[in-house]
Amino acid sequence: TTHDEQNVALVYVPLVGGSDQDRAGESLDKLRDEVRPATLGTVEGVQAPITGQVAGNKDFNDQLVGSVLPVFAFVVVFALLLMLLSFRSLTVALTSIVLNLLSVGAAYGILVAVFQHGWGASLVGAEGVGAIVTWLPLFLFVILFGLSMDYHVF
Repeated sequence: TTHDEQNVALVYVPLVGGSDQDRAGESLDKLRDEVRPATLGTVEGVQAPITGQVAGNKDFNDQLVGSVLPVFAFVVVFALLLMLLSFRSLTVALTSIVLNLLSVGAAYGILVAVFQHGWGASLVGAEGVGAIVTWLPLFLFVILFGLSMDYHVF
């Protein structure tokens, strides 16, 4: 599809792999790393972003994976500093952080056991699907750590 007035063209390129995320991801990498530079990359002034559902999911997951460590570190360090300021005791602050991390770790274990492996899933009206959505561990960490800190302090 072209739009001459805006000097824009839309090119549909189906990816090999279809619903198989691994194969589609490999096709996307090849398209971005090899095909685009060898074709459109040789034309000066051309921008050729590769978009679509597979590309969006991959970009989102890559961004999320890169954000996990900074978010975890920020939450833990900020909570530690707040505990130090509030209670003026390194022992109390470190103990609360360690206990909060243990409770979050236990929640992760239950999450994986029930939804990834399917153990006891029928007890909660669910079924094991073999995977957990990418954003859930980071989201769950922030929520659970905050709730755990709240119950720990008060």
